[in-house]
Formats: sequence, structure tokens, C-alpha cells
Amino acid sequence: MTPQRSLKRTGLSLAYRLIALLVLPVVFIYTLRRANQDGDRRYFWQRLGWKIPVRDDHPVWIHCASVGEVNAARPLIQRLTQDYPSLDFVLSTVTPTAAMVVRKTLPESVEHVYLPFDTRAAVGRFLRCIQPRLGLILETEIWPGLFAEVERRNIPLVVVNGRLTNKTLAASRWMRAFIRQALQAVRLVLAKSEADAQGYQQLGVTIERIKVLGNIKFAATRESKSALPRLVERDYWLAASTHEDEERQLAAMIKDHEADQCLLVIAPRHPERAAAIERQLNDLGIRVTVRSRREIISDDTQIYLADTLGEMGGLMQHAAFVFMGGTLVPVGGHNLLEPAVLGKAIVCGPYLENFKEEAELLRKADALVEIKNIDELAQVLGQWPGSGEKVTEKGQAAVSAVMSQADVLDQYVDALNGFIALD
Repeated sequence: MTPQRSLKRTGLSLAYRLIALLVLPVVFIYTLRRANQDGDRRYFWQRLGWKIPVRDDHPVWIHCASVGEVNAARPLIQRLTQDYPSLDFVLSTVTPTAAMVVRKTLPESVEHVYLPFDTRAAVGRFLRCIQPRLGLILETEIWPGLFAEVERRNIPLVVVNGRLTNKTLAASRWMRAFIRQALQAVRLVLAKSEADAQGYQQLGVTIERIKVLGNIKFAATRESKSALPRLVERDYWLAASTHEDEERQLAAMIKDHEADQCLLVIAPRHPERAAAIERQLNDLGIRVTVRSRREIISDDTQIYLADTLGEMGGLMQHAAFVFMGGTLVPVGGHNLLEPAVLGKAIVCGPYLENFKEEAELLRKADALVEIKNIDELAQVLGQWPGSGEKVTEKGQAAVSAVMSQADVLDQYVDALNGFIALD
């Protein structure tokens, strides 16, 4: 590295550390409020870099920002724990919701910890306590402070299922400079697609450090799909992972077309929004029943608010079809493969930028119904009473499409084997 580049890196590091310190008071207040809201003191302390479990077994550390990344990583973690039974794993997240999913769906041998806020002191304490032999970062997470500390400690860092959002690629010049510097710490990027690989190259990752393996979320197609308990006795369709304003649009549609529809189950992306959603539905005159209160669904219930964690699979499995949330509002969508592998017909809105490849795969298989707005969704409901033949055909096409990509897990494991050197 030339003296000029070294000086530039030092300047960027100092600038980022200063910015992180300036916003720390805001982070402290938010973290305290969230910890009190969820009754999770561990969240408060660990997000500030304290009370991190001390490990001396040099585990593989896997970081998943939230629920979506945890679900994507689950088949990989299960495979690695099988292939390396003597190896220990630590999984970090940044949300309490993801922590609950970790506890419910992953082996007890995988220890959960919250990733600290990105100050040098906090991430330094985190890495000193965990002492990982290898770090795996899922998807889009790029933390300059954390990556710098990982590089300084010579810990191999691999990005798994690497993807870049349009927001990242269109970031300001100074923000891209921080990202470019952070990515220098990455030994290997296992990219989700050729487009993502090109994006990483634009951000300074050399082609020798990039492999395009495909979407690891296809690995879920190889998991056992045993029958899950039916949680809703009435026939229903599911709006999964909804966001703010989508519930309002769906409820208004239900009110206007009540005679045409069976029960709607809404499973919000963030269950902590349940109280606000219920007030909104009540204001619209909707008859709503709430799962977390164990309320009984009656014949005149219009919407069942499934504000719980760890039950999305069961809700999807028994639904007539699935509307994927985050697509009627500019969020970018959520994992289309989850309902697809369960053989469900999928309806989505126009905002699919975070899942372009998955959408294209399902689109080519004629397994995806795309709508422009809530009025078009109402038309779909009018055409799909219950779970008719057309719905079944769409679901079968979805399963066939995703199963064609099921070998992606083997490719990821092969790529990681060289980094997992056991003593």
C-alpha cells in the first residue's frame, strides 16, 4: 500500500469513528427504549458492547441482521453443524425479533449474541470475547468499524449470499468511500448473482475475491417440509410480512369487497406494530381477532392478526395463497421462496427490487401473480375463490421452479470448507 493510500485509509477511519461517536447518544436512547419495550436487558448491554459471552473455543461467528437473514442462513448452519460436529458457532443479530427466531429454529449449540453498535471500543470488546476463527456476514451488512477491527485481528471474513441494494450502489461519494474501505477486509464474497458481483467490483472488491454461487435461500428447498399444525380453522389467505400502510390498504379492500372474500390473515413483518395495526383496523370498522391474545376466530371475523413469532411456516402451509408484503409499498419485498417451496400461489405488488432474481425465476415459470395496486388484488380475489385449480397450478409451478436450484447449498459449503480449518 502506498503512503498516500495508507493516509487516505487512516483519514477515512478517523472520520467514520468520529461520526459513530456523534450518533452514539441517539443509539443509546433508542437501545434503552427498545430493551425496556421488549424486556430484554441483554439487548441493551450487548448492543453497547458489554456482557458479551467469553469464548475460548474459537467458534465460527455468523452475523445475520434480522429475521430474513437468519432464515436464509438456517440450512447452511444446520449443514455445517452436521459436517463439523466438534465446531462451535456464535450467531449475532441486531434485533430482538431475530433473537427469538434463533432460539426457536436453530440448535441449542448455536449461541446467540447481539452485535454491538459500530464503535471501535464496542466491536473490539465483542471480538476479544468471541475470539472467532472465521466470520460469515449474511447478505447486505457492511459495518466499517467492525470490518476494520476484524482485519486488524487477522480474522478471515466472508460475505455469504452477498447482495447490494440500489440504495447502497447509489450512495453518496463519501459513503461509498467508507464502504469501499470496509470491503477491503473481506477475504471472499460469495455473491448471489452476477449483477451483485459487478456491484461489489464497483465498490473495489477484486474479481479474484468474488464467486457467484446463486441465492442461498434456495437451500431451504432441501429442508424437510413436514406437516405443521393448522393454526387457523377457517379457510383463509395470508398477507405475509406486511409493512406500514399495507394493512390499511388490505383492510379497506376487505371492507369494500367483503362478500367476495374468505378470511384474511395478516402476519406483519414487525409484530411489535400489532397494537397500532389493530387500532387502524378498528377505525375502519373491521372485525379483527388477535392471535397473541388467544382470541377465538368467529364466523364474522374479517381479519386475523397473527402478531406472533416462529409461526409463519404453518400459516403459509395452510393458506389458500400468499400475498407477499413489502411489495405494495416501496420496501422492496421479502423472501418469495418461502411460500414457493410450500407450493403456494404467490401474489405481489410492484416493489420487488430486493428480490429481482427470485421474482424472475417464478415469473418465467408462470408461478407469480403481479399486481400494480390494491384494486388489482381485489380482482385476483374475485377470480380465486378458495383454493381452486388455477391456484393449485400456480403453486405447483412455484415448487418446480425453486427445486431446480436446490443444489446451491453444496456450493456454499464447498466454498467455505477451506476457511474452516480445525485444529
